[in-house]
Amino acid sequence: MESQELIHQAILTLQNHGVLGKSVSRSGDNLIFNCPFPENHGGRTSQKTASFGIRVDNGKWHCFSCKEGGKSIYSLYASLMKVEEDEALDILGQPVIPYQAVEQALQGLKSPVLSSPSPMGPYPMNLVGIQSHKEAAAYLHSRAIPEEIWHRAKLSFCPDARMPEVLTSKGPSRGVPGRRIVFPLSWEGKVVGYSGRAIDKVSAIKYYRPVNNINQMVYNPMGYSPEGTKTIFVVEGEIDALASIREGLPTVSTFGADISYAQATWLNQFDLVVFLYDPDDAGRKGLDRFRERYAGFFPRHRVFWLPQGKDPGSMSLGWGKTIEGMLLTPATDKTLDNLLKYLEG
Repeated sequence: MESQELIHQAILTLQNHGVLGKSVSRSGDNLIFNCPFPENHGGRTSQKTASFGIRVDNGKWHCFSCKEGGKSIYSLYASLMKVEEDEALDILGQPVIPYQAVEQALQGLKSPVLSSPSPMGPYPMNLVGIQSHKEAAAYLHSRAIPEEIWHRAKLSFCPDARMPEVLTSKGPSRGVPGRRIVFPLSWEGKVVGYSGRAIDKVSAIKYYRPVNNINQMVYNPMGYSPEGTKTIFVVEGEIDALASIREGLPTVSTFGADISYAQATWLNQFDLVVFLYDPDDAGRKGLDRFRERYAGFFPRHRVFWLPQGKDPGSMSLGWGKTIEGMLLTPATDKTLDNLLKYLEG
């Protein structure tokens, strides 16, 4: 696997040679460009909707329109610069250590192609106090999240049938079904959008997060920082984060199990990072990808797998103290099945 620094440097080289456009957006782990193979698009060098993606974690590239693609940044360089792939490898070089670039990134390296989070649409206007809405309050009470935390996290409720429409790369898009708990999303002291959590099973979309580049941030309702907190806990969702905070654990959420380059950079500032993930397929794959990408230079982390079918909000009160005690045991992955049995007596 190529290092992220090598991939970014190759991209900059191709841009400087004029064979790859300089207009870049980001979608997950993909950097999105106009397709650099105009011969596949009737000679057009620009597209109404950019369709060419390069993965920043492994260098794979693919045009979703013309289907041109390859498995490495070397093959892309060879195709665009009209050289053999072996020559591209010699020109670009190989990382001496696969994680060398990640180490630098985790020390605060800012990539010129990363963007900051920004709202795709307006903040919901028709909000009500969450404690005044019986269904929303009942949902939070069912997760044993006290009202003190509702207020500290500035939660509200959107009673509308639909959430506001958002602006996508294809134009305005009507929002998803509404009636959601609304979490303000703040980054570097500024609200950059919101997350809406459905309180029933009517909507197929549990979490609705209309924020561009949301994987450039974490959900951090209490404003934890490495200056004030030595150990940070990481969960997959906003409700999970609030339930863990209830347990006295300083917790943030990464909006799912996948850890982005920017999120890893931020987490690496803490003395210890503790993952509390669901042991399902998504959770395990997310941690596998994290370790593949970053663990070589991210040694200060622990993993505690939650019991099957459980999340932080559905576990018995008091489990946080036991977690803190388990941090003193040898640093191997732990399952919380025995912990749950212990807590439930």
